[in-house]
Amino acid sequence: MQRKYNKIKFPLAFGLLLLLIIIFGCARRSRHSPYALRGKYISVSDFQFDFGYLPQGYLAKHIFRIINFSKKDIHIVDKYTTCGCTEIYLDKSMIPAHDSIYAIVMFNSTGYFDAISKPAVVKTSDSRLKAINFSISANMDFTDNPLLEIQPRALVLEPEQIGSPKTIVLQNITQYSIHVTIADYYYPLLIEPQLDRHTVGIGGAAYLNVETNKNIDSQNFSPGSITITAAIENSPWNSINITIPVTLSIGGANRKFW
Repeated sequence: MQRKYNKIKFPLAFGLLLLLIIIFGCARRSRHSPYALRGKYISVSDFQFDFGYLPQGYLAKHIFRIINFSKKDIHIVDKYTTCGCTEIYLDKSMIPAHDSIYAIVMFNSTGYFDAISKPAVVKTSDSRLKAINFSISANMDFTDNPLLEIQPRALVLEPEQIGSPKTIVLQNITQYSIHVTIADYYYPLLIEPQLDRHTVGIGGAAYLNVETNKNIDSQNFSPGSITITAAIENSPWNSINITIPVTLSIGGANRKFW
């Protein structure tokens, strides 16, 4: 009787072992999703950026960084956007092993009056991650920025003003104190902008000091932008972004340069 029981127990145990191997094998394969691979092989600074309130007729730019943690180069096979208002530029044609590249996404707000969202795609030769999908969004000034009045709304420089410090006034137009921070700036063009304060009281103003990099002149000037985040004090969940374009007067505000 004992011998018969052992004959039954062996195939049962073997079957359970086989089932566990299948289960864990499937779980292991399921980790090889694009998102898991991004964490293991590729890291991206961010996939989405919101310019927030933006005046019509200007360029705004944001830089995404793509880092390759793998032991082999990843080649870029294509890059594209789905709208003529948006362009993407890469500083390299491949992502070297243990290195990174920068993807600059530019949005032209000319002709837009409402909130927008635009994709930008980078396609790679790596079978583990065929495409990296970015998106940018904006909410045109016509939808009414409720917290700050910005003067000037866009910083348009004359050639002789390049390299000279400029001041942008952020006027509180609410009945609350407003907390202000710098969310982003186009650093190929600008030295890091400085705020004279982060809390703007009722009826008060903050001053944003802006200066172009020392190596910039009218020949290599590339329009950029500064994005600030503003929120009612102690209510960070109600924050908004506001983007201030920085451009050159020669050739008009939409003159295209990278």
